[in-house]
Amino acid sequence: MPMFTGLDAAGEPLALDLSEMLHVLVAGTTGTSRSMCVNAIIMSLLRTKRSEEVTLLLIDSKHVEMARFVDAPQLSCPVVTDRSHAAAMLGWVVAKHEERLESLPMDGVRSVAAYNTLGDAELWKRMRPMRDEAEQPGNVVERPDGSDDGDDDALGMHDEEGD
Repeated sequence: MPMFTGLDAAGEPLALDLSEMLHVLVAGTTGTSRSMCVNAIIMSLLRTKRSEEVTLLLIDSKHVEMARFVDAPQLSCPVVTDRSHAAAMLGWVVAKHEERLESLPMDGVRSVAAYNTLGDAELWKRMRPMRDEAEQPGNVVERPDGSDDGDDDALGMHDEEGD
């Protein structure tokens, strides 16, 4: 996931791979182009990734920094400008992040890139439905492809002939 951050000290374009970073901190004193750096990062994502590939949540407490991105199809919601909404949205993002990190070991992968290569069929095999739900009489557990899981005996469902 290319992230164009601007120019390095020699004036050369600087591009990094965002997917290899756990966190990004943009810091500096007044006049050091922090806003330009953040805008360059956002623009690189908007220009190189479709809305199916990346979703952004933008928070702009000043009401001016993110105005140019209000029509971007990659936004998960309108740009958040209210501070109380921003706090709630950040809480949701942290919870979702933790949920996804917890699911990686359960899916047998160590990175988001590895997870993304699995596909629906493989994920279905790795993340079988909770058996207590599936074992309820009459429940048919449906796969993402629309078929049932084909494990009628495990679900306690038999035809009248005693299958």
